Amino acid sequence: AEHRFARSHIELTRLRTSWENAKLVHDKKKEKKKKKKKRRRLEGAVEDTDEPLDECTRSDLVNAFVLFYSLPLNLFLMPSGILLGRVYREFERGTMTIMAVKKCLSLYVAS
Repeated sequence: AEHRFARSHIELTRLRTSWENAKLVHDKKKEKKKKKKKRRRLEGAVEDTDEPLDECTRSDLVNAFVLFYSLPLNLFLMPSGILLGRVYREFERGTMTIMAVKKCLSLYVAS
């Protein structure tokens, strides 16, 4: 039995290209996770929870928020770098903690 995509060279090429693109995206995500785990092992200690996120991670996080909620955050609503880093790391580890409200500063107040 001949596969339906085998009849059309164009459809087969499109399928192959789509497959390669999906595999590339999957491999990049997998590699990123491996690098993250390796970096944590090399550091030997858990990252300091009160350090701000690196610029790449922060911009990815903000862009994902804007894409998902279609709501850009202005300077008065954007959490400070330290707060954003802490919440992000605790969420990634699954170790959310309760913090004092006075530590919750916006980017505007923090600068």
